[in-house]
Amino acid sequence: MGLSLKFINTERMNTPYISIIIPVYNVEDFIEACLNSVINQTYKDNFECILIDDCGNDNSMEIAKKIISNYHGNIEFKIISHCKNSGLSAARNTGIKNAKGTYILFLDSDDELTKTSLELLAKPLKEEKYDVVVGSYELIGQGQFEILKIDNDIKILNQEEIFKKFISRKIYEMAWNKLIKRDFLIDNKIWFEDGLLHEDVLWSFYLFYYCHKLKLLIAPTYRYRVRENGIIGQRNAKNILHLKRIFDDKLKFIKQKILYKHYPELTEYMYRQKLALLKGCIVYNIEKSVFKDVQQQKLLLGNHHISIKTIPYLIASNMPYKLFSVIIKIFSPK
Repeated sequence: MGLSLKFINTERMNTPYISIIIPVYNVEDFIEACLNSVINQTYKDNFECILIDDCGNDNSMEIAKKIISNYHGNIEFKIISHCKNSGLSAARNTGIKNAKGTYILFLDSDDELTKTSLELLAKPLKEEKYDVVVGSYELIGQGQFEILKIDNDIKILNQEEIFKKFISRKIYEMAWNKLIKRDFLIDNKIWFEDGLLHEDVLWSFYLFYYCHKLKLLIAPTYRYRVRENGIIGQRNAKNILHLKRIFDDKLKFIKQKILYKHYPELTEYMYRQKLALLKGCIVYNIEKSVFKDVQQQKLLLGNHHISIKTIPYLIASNMPYKLFSVIIKIFSPK
């Protein structure tokens, strides 16, 4: 059941009506800070915040409902409850389907927005109706995580250039901290795959392939909480098998669209991922047949340029199983 909402005429606003989508599952230690970061936004226009109750077993939703019931500002809060725990992908898809905003923003319930997040992300839309606006991010919590930084604000209005930037690892893969045109997602059928771990990796691959208008901001608009038990930081046998599914889906898409012809950078991009999968198979003792299946995937389609940087990945990924296994066990940290 959802909380009642008053009607908002989104067509008359000078700035876009935004929907923040927050999947909620077992985050009782963090949900208050997350919601307070939404409530304290400097963004002057109305916006909505959709909480997807994914049937956790702690007090997350009780805390959230108390905060919402005591709030009397211009944010339109809405709670949608799943009948059973369905996972992050399903929760985000539910949010997309029920959002009434022109643009949506995914916020993980253990993370926070910076105070000026919506204001900064929405500002570029006054100059251009971008498909996606991406902010920079800060780290909170314990642990290590690599921050992907840009040197200045960047405006890209070319689909091919956007995808090249993504596969060159100049844009991060996570779904959060991206202001995205809702119709763009729906028209291109860019949904999260249910039941898939690391779903952001595949979703963002499609997102930046179809994106034609992109803005990258140097200003931080998001605070990512580093947690030792978080999905992004986890690597185990189950995670590796899910990453293999993602690798297979990417390769299928590349072949269908004949992308190697237009994006020679894809060779290095896919070989990096292939090598990481092969290493994961050894480190986490995944059965040899999975290793062989990954190794036999052909990444060189047709006659296209192979960069010097790609050659080491090409050689390593074709090593015999026993030799590759010995090398990985010698050089992998204990």
